[in-house]
Amino acid sequence: MMTGLASVREARSIRQGATTARSFEDEWRYGEPSLERFWEDARASGSATISVLVELVKVDLSCRYARGQKPQVADYLRRFPELEAQDDRVLSLIYEEFCLREESGDTPDADQFCDQYEPWRESLVSQLRYHRLLSQVVSPQKPAPRFPEPGEDFEEFHLESLLGQGGAGRVYLARDNSLAGRRVALKVSLDTGHEPSILARLEHDHIVPVHSVVFQSETSLRGLCMPYRPGLPLDQVIRKLSLKGFPNQATALLEVVSETEASKGNSVANRPGWQGFPIQGTYVDGVAWLVGTLARALSYAHDQGVLHRDVKPANVLLTLREGPQVLDFNLAHDPNAPDQAESALRGGTLPYMAPEQLEAFLDPEAWGKVGASADLYSLGLVMHELLTGEAPQIADQNLPLPRTIRALLDQRMMDPVSLSRALNPNVPHALEAITARCLAALPQNRYASALELAEDLECFLKRQPLRHAKNPSARERVTNWSRRNRTRVIGFAAILLVSSVVLARPIASTLVPVERREAFLTAVKGVDSDRSREAIPQLESFVKDSPTSPLPHFYLAVALRSRGDDDGASQEFAQVFLNAGEPKLLEWGRKNQHVAEHLEALGLAFLEKNQFPIAEKAFSVALKLSPDSTAARGGMVKVHVFKREYEPAYEILAGLVKEAEARDSKQDRNVIVDWYTERAQVAVLWMSELLQRDPKNGAATARVRYAEALADLDRVDARLNPLDLERIFLAKATRGETLIALGNLDMADKRTKDSSDHLIAARTLIEEGLEPQSVKERQDRLRLRQRLEDAIGRLKGLAVRDTLQDKNLAPSAN
Repeated sequence: MMTGLASVREARSIRQGATTARSFEDEWRYGEPSLERFWEDARASGSATISVLVELVKVDLSCRYARGQKPQVADYLRRFPELEAQDDRVLSLIYEEFCLREESGDTPDADQFCDQYEPWRESLVSQLRYHRLLSQVVSPQKPAPRFPEPGEDFEEFHLESLLGQGGAGRVYLARDNSLAGRRVALKVSLDTGHEPSILARLEHDHIVPVHSVVFQSETSLRGLCMPYRPGLPLDQVIRKLSLKGFPNQATALLEVVSETEASKGNSVANRPGWQGFPIQGTYVDGVAWLVGTLARALSYAHDQGVLHRDVKPANVLLTLREGPQVLDFNLAHDPNAPDQAESALRGGTLPYMAPEQLEAFLDPEAWGKVGASADLYSLGLVMHELLTGEAPQIADQNLPLPRTIRALLDQRMMDPVSLSRALNPNVPHALEAITARCLAALPQNRYASALELAEDLECFLKRQPLRHAKNPSARERVTNWSRRNRTRVIGFAAILLVSSVVLARPIASTLVPVERREAFLTAVKGVDSDRSREAIPQLESFVKDSPTSPLPHFYLAVALRSRGDDDGASQEFAQVFLNAGEPKLLEWGRKNQHVAEHLEALGLAFLEKNQFPIAEKAFSVALKLSPDSTAARGGMVKVHVFKREYEPAYEILAGLVKEAEARDSKQDRNVIVDWYTERAQVAVLWMSELLQRDPKNGAATARVRYAEALADLDRVDARLNPLDLERIFLAKATRGETLIALGNLDMADKRTKDSSDHLIAARTLIEEGLEPQSVKERQDRLRLRQRLEDAIGRLKGLAVRDTLQDKNLAPSAN
């Protein structure tokens, strides 16, 4: 079992590997980067896993096919012999080659293709047989059925409003005219599957029952009449919570549901479905209770011989009175029908499926392997999303369906879900261990039943030892024991106190809060005055003796950072947020001015190591203590950019620029230059994403932002020190990026003359103005030049050529 520190490092390695693959793909836009160089860089950064190598090879394959080349996996096996021992990985790569050939217009003969890869022939033949079957049976999407609109009638039901909709149907608030207008929920979907007969067998407090079923033969639609239970689907609850960051209290879950409708009697006592909810607990306690309740509902269904097979947030309803409710058992029967794979893709089900469930869509004979454990994997993904706000990976839905499923299966098997504590340090080790067991790639490594999962979650809530998983944190286990045995601990402490008086051994100081102990205050002074070496041993002692107090962890993190141990610093700083330590740190920080400075320094150190989630925590607390902190706001800009949240990054930079301009001090000259340059960079990134998402409506906004970026760079030019070569290069490179982006936008709008002008300006700047001084700057210039040449190539390909200045746009000899 990994230690906490090892868990953080492993999660970081996975994220760095994903970043490596994305960077490699980005470089393909500007040239033909070296796969070997990227693999060596991954080795140097500590992220060189076989999974990373496989992803790099896939990127290389797809990018070369996009350029008309047709490499073979056999070539890569010769270049990277370490791949050959990884059968599943090699099979994934070979299948990728087959799909790329097929998509490029080739019609490879399956037998001849398999002959090229004899060691994997048997598995490959099976894979390709089901590839063909699924490709042939699953036709292009059929026209969506015409669902009724609110205000219309559906048989004996009058539809009042739409409660929700998904890939398979819609749910309405309706009135049953046959029963004096009783309010009900009516789910309308195509008349397929056996959901009504399945639900009729299930009677459980946390499974939505079905009152009746109606059919419309002329539309092939079916209506399931269910009791109306006001509340919110869990996917909407997660969305609302994620807007506020990680909540601290369990009541956040109740509050989001209560916002949906005015309800009388907000106490849990008046909500029978919420009995046992940890009303005084933390948010993670609330998540554990919620998932435990769902696990018991699934355990009941499994005991009745019913597998859900579609557990996801959209199929969980948090109701005001009845608590969590499981719904939509539409995939519980006949899941292997090809049209189910298509509807699962459209309805957002695939990302929540277990590896063996995805494999069964590719090989129908494998459905016998899909048992109750698949529901537990899906429920584990739901729990992980609740704890971290991170939704499961989504494969490219523009790919053909078989390849989409295969890509998602590869992600499941090769890239484990990021550890919960790496994304949210408030998650205790025990709950992370429970989540990790649910998300084991192999079914035999998960919980044996949903009941076992529910039992471990109950143990977690009672702070008892887990029965079916192991809590890797000895410190957390000791803390939990102390809580369970508080009376004995207090009694024992009293005996020690009396004994110390009798034996003249004063130990009363151990009963004094940490922040009031003289030795701790001395250590704090040492850290505040840059004497961390002397303070570290004393702080380590306090951490050991008072593991739940956030302050020793915080100061030890600061001390370790000053000694260059950034990994140790991140580990200790993460401990601050366990057991709701942030309020205590804030209270202490309001009385001690150095705390905000330490937080800023920690955040900047974590940024240097690409530890963005923990850096965000540091800057967030620093800003609560010092809202005007320039360093913390600047750090949050980088966090937002990493998360691709460009709008808040841009707004923060606007404020920083305004403040620096108001001071107008010579000492601020470089600061102003940096803010303006960074704001221009963020504008280009922001608009690039906007244009990809909404090219038609985003063009006008993009033009405004690009103009603002160029104006920012003009202000930079007026302030640059002619000897500051690094800032000069960065400003000119950013201007080149902006001009190329404008040129591409002009092309999209068929403004070829404007595009030509912008690209000519970019060419002049890159060839004559950029003077790289380092290896990195030379690489940046090469990428920028390649991007420019690609844009020029597209411009020359346009039908209107008379506005092009071919002489000026001739390819560079360099």
